[in-house]
Amino acid sequence: MNIPQLFKLQKDSSIMKYSVLFIISLFAMTGYSQNGQERGTLEPVDSFPMDCGAILKVVELDDNNWSGLADRVEEVFKEGDQNKLSSLDRLFSRMMIYECEPFDDLVTKEEKIRIYQILELNLLLEGNQTRANDFTSAILLLKPEFEVDTSTGAIEPFNQWKTFRKWPYMSVSFFGGINQVFYESMQLYGIENTERQSLNTSSVVRYQTGVGVQLPIWITQKEYAYFSILEWYFEASISSHSYNLKQKLQTSAQEDFLFSELRFRESQLWANVSTGIQWNMLAPSKHHHPKWVPYLALGVGGGYLSGATLNELARINTQIQSIEANDKDILSNRRQINYGITAGGGLKRKWGRNYIALEARYFWILNNISDPVTRYDNKELLYDFGYVSNDFRQHHVMLNLRYTLNLFKPKKLFIDQ
Repeated sequence: MNIPQLFKLQKDSSIMKYSVLFIISLFAMTGYSQNGQERGTLEPVDSFPMDCGAILKVVELDDNNWSGLADRVEEVFKEGDQNKLSSLDRLFSRMMIYECEPFDDLVTKEEKIRIYQILELNLLLEGNQTRANDFTSAILLLKPEFEVDTSTGAIEPFNQWKTFRKWPYMSVSFFGGINQVFYESMQLYGIENTERQSLNTSSVVRYQTGVGVQLPIWITQKEYAYFSILEWYFEASISSHSYNLKQKLQTSAQEDFLFSELRFRESQLWANVSTGIQWNMLAPSKHHHPKWVPYLALGVGGGYLSGATLNELARINTQIQSIEANDKDILSNRRQINYGITAGGGLKRKWGRNYIALEARYFWILNNISDPVTRYDNKELLYDFGYVSNDFRQHHVMLNLRYTLNLFKPKKLFIDQ
């Protein structure tokens, strides 16, 4: 045999060797036997996408007869057919990973919970705690407020559900409403004799909107119901506030001898944050679920004043011609960063798995909103209108409609003994 023939033989042998290895590897990965059935390391239900019809075949129902599935699963459980129950366990566990549109669309939430309860109880009776946890979580995802029925006398579900978190791990709320601001004078200022000045203010209804986050910090258990007594909250909002002011200088105690009057409406735009504790005052029990739950809130807050404008500004004088103007920016005469105390309360009502509430909130700004450093900087307001900013605080009273979205994530709290 010459060298070219030897090289060709070696080359053919290498090709054949790698071809055989490839075919062997291919069969090893697919895991098929001679009869065409799967032989992989996983069970058939875990190897390929979900076959929804297999569920109906196990319980011997006709195709698309999903309405009778819950009753049939209960019959299989009463019959004690462990082969069918094991198949259902594996199929429904698979369905939690892959979607099954007929089951999702044609089976009601109550029937799904009923099926999961049966499979959960069967696994608990078998001592398969790990697989039972999956069905407990599935029930809680469908109905977080689900309560165990103790009338059956079975202790296994009760012990199982004691080990799971059934309350919201977090709540997100959206709120909006109206407000009024109340002006608190600390010290009057002006170009005139302030000892003879009088001040009148009135509030203007404006609006606010915001979002908040609540985290439970104290949970209580009433029979089988869990309730959050104390919650930590953090809120952020945008609010518009406005008030009318009239500052008068009189030559005598009689208002008829009015010398001059400064009047304006101040409009403000605020960005606010607050944090504190909310106390839910009335917890539900096994036999009493109050429709309305009162709550109180207390905390601290801060406000960033992003805009301040004087509208309908006028200096009315009995001796000289009156001066009027509109939209005069006054932000430079205000402290933009402010702080205070927040308090409030309300009534909330369960709406599905969430809450809707009507509440009142109060924000008392502790610092002087007027900036003394820039009090006389606005020359136009000073000389044309005789305006000098007073020292003052504000009180914000708000009425909100709040929608709270409860976020649930079932969690095993501790290892079963």
